[in-house]
Amino acid sequence: MRAVLATKRGKFGFAVLGLFLFLAVFGALLAPVDPEASSTDVLQAPSAGHLLGTTEVGADVFSQLLVGARVSIVVGFSAALISGLIGAAVGLIGGYFGGWTDRVFDSFENWFLVLPTLPLGTNSDGAGRRTGHWT
Repeated sequence: MRAVLATKRGKFGFAVLGLFLFLAVFGALLAPVDPEASSTDVLQAPSAGHLLGTTEVGADVFSQLLVGARVSIVVGFSAALISGLIGAAVGLIGGYFGGWTDRVFDSFENWFLVLPTLPLGTNSDGAGRRTGHWT
């Protein structure tokens, strides 16, 4: 933690994270209007009354953003916690038993690491050559 706060980038990143956490925790109290409320101000552009404009039912987008941030933060931290616990359990089991168990877990982990990049590689491969409808 000390190494992160020793640099300007680290301090800036920590400040942004702190701001996001603050807004996520206290967003419902800071919201200028009820995010569920609808009004006749339908699809308004950003203005002093609606900082990020309104939706098709007249709801304030900024208020929805502040209230919805809490859900996003909770989901993000929950996913990180669950994946960390699963990874620690798999690593402990693989390290304890070793041998073929460790190799199977390692292969399984490598498969999950490669899986998200497959669509990107597939799309990038065909991006430069568009000769026909399916090629």
